[in-house]
Amino acid sequence: MSVRSRSLWFLTFIGVLVLFPWLGATHLSDEDEGYFGSAALEMWTRGDWIVPMFNGEMFGHKPPFMYWMMMLGFEAFGANEFSARVFSAVFGLAAALVTYLLGERLFNSRTGLIAGLVMLTSVFANIVARAATPDSFLTFFSTAAIYCFVRQYFTQQAAALAESAPGRPAIASPVRISFPTAVAMAFLMGLGTLVKGPVGIILPMAVIGLFLLWMTPQIELPVGANRWSRWRHSLRRFGPSNFLATLWRMRPITTLAVTICVAGPWYLAVSRATDGRFLQEFFGVHHLHRFASPMDSHHGSLLYYVMTILIGMFPWSIFAMPIGLRIAARLRTRVAAPQLVLLLCWAGVYIVAFSLAATKLPNYVLPAYPALALLVGVAINDWLTREAAISLNWLRAAFSIPVAVGGVLLIAALVVSVCGQQGEYLLGRYQVDVAVQSRLLYVAVLGLPLLAGGFLAFWLLDNVGRGAALKSVGVLSVVNCLVLWGVVAPGLDGLQTPQLLVEHGRKCCHSEDAVLAQFGCFRPSMVFYWRQPIRMLASTQAVAEFLHREPHGFIVTTTAGMAKFSPEISSEVAVLDQRSQFPKKGEIVMLRRTDPVTEHVALPKRSLARHPY
Repeated sequence: MSVRSRSLWFLTFIGVLVLFPWLGATHLSDEDEGYFGSAALEMWTRGDWIVPMFNGEMFGHKPPFMYWMMMLGFEAFGANEFSARVFSAVFGLAAALVTYLLGERLFNSRTGLIAGLVMLTSVFANIVARAATPDSFLTFFSTAAIYCFVRQYFTQQAAALAESAPGRPAIASPVRISFPTAVAMAFLMGLGTLVKGPVGIILPMAVIGLFLLWMTPQIELPVGANRWSRWRHSLRRFGPSNFLATLWRMRPITTLAVTICVAGPWYLAVSRATDGRFLQEFFGVHHLHRFASPMDSHHGSLLYYVMTILIGMFPWSIFAMPIGLRIAARLRTRVAAPQLVLLLCWAGVYIVAFSLAATKLPNYVLPAYPALALLVGVAINDWLTREAAISLNWLRAAFSIPVAVGGVLLIAALVVSVCGQQGEYLLGRYQVDVAVQSRLLYVAVLGLPLLAGGFLAFWLLDNVGRGAALKSVGVLSVVNCLVLWGVVAPGLDGLQTPQLLVEHGRKCCHSEDAVLAQFGCFRPSMVFYWRQPIRMLASTQAVAEFLHREPHGFIVTTTAGMAKFSPEISSEVAVLDQRSQFPKKGEIVMLRRTDPVTEHVALPKRSLARHPY
């Protein structure tokens, strides 16, 4: 078996280990999973593969590819959480495998192997790959499109290097993307536009275009040229004439034509089906408006993504400082390798583009994670190969981070969950339910592998060698994922009270005439678990009208909402279930009518078969 085959099989084994177990062990979380899972379920029950719907209304947030994958999951495994997430995990694994192939092509097999492992086990990439969201799909298609370009460019570069005479440049003329490569890239980017819209094609093309501009062959200046002359000469490659020439070499007409052939039919169909309303909401609200102004309070500074990436790539981000210094040293030499330039262009385009946008979310820059993972892989491979590449002090500083994080998690969770005054929990003074506080002990469990892994790395560094210590980080990352999904996530799932409340209500009523409404308490995932649209009640008068018109009516509200009810309304309802409204104060309740019409309602589990919207 070849080195490539062994590496791919190893990454597949790790991917299956950290992505698929307990995939359906937790309820869909709000907001994103609740919206997207519910929309996919509604499309599936309606048999509609064109128009995304949520709670009975058009849902213009995202194109359909993610919903299609969930619908296939529902067809194969039924309407449940596993089905909504399984293809996200499949594409997350596929993105890691493509990252390996990129690392092998650009550097060597071990670099690709490390980068693939980073993609599977870094905290945020692992979480997203296990979530019913579109980001794993977009990351795969963007990475695969760049891989197609890399195959041609660096193959051509290697051929030019082999044919060039000593002392001559490896590539004597600018590279033109071949027609087959352009078609393959456009096909993948077209699928990307069916995942998240224009970013599926604009940003991968921007990465490749910026790289080609940077790599434009330059005439060597005289040795005595001053710094200003060198800067002016370097910036000429980004001038208008070279920009247009580079754009033409990227075959924009072919790319646009193939992309339209792939994605155009759906965009045309959804436009016709909704009289253009879907495209107006999708492009006008969820692209232009999100870029120009923050939506849903999702905002941040220009350093927002620097901080979220450091957290999201944990535990591998413990090496961020030495890797950053290593890259800066390479750039100062002005002879950075094309491979490094590509990775910097790749990460830079995504981070800068979304840093300029007003609306910010951590998942926006997930397509940059393969480039960042490859930078980690390059550095660790270098440290494993050459001991002088990193000092022991840097490694000790890095290994102290998981120890510190694990200690903080352990101590904070124990203090919050156990300590208090006069036998009460510490959070009791903030009216947080005792059951909620006790579940925070599961956070303490997450600190244990970090503490153990950090101390193990220290011991290996001093007693075995830096190679064993570095490899232990990979073991720590895998164990951390298993503890997170096997212990912590199921333990904390009880805090998702709206999901549990509505699911219990559905089980308590098998009547097809049952209707659920909400008053002052709505979470998107409630639609998924109720299996039908939920009425929105804006006032107590609307509550009274609902109770009179719906003999099989149920209402979800909060204790604060119940306090607004008139005595007449309060006499008509009884509490079916009541749970803590984590993380807010108070409780969320499900009410039902108390008249004889609903007193005989049985309690069998409601079928998961399709129900018409």
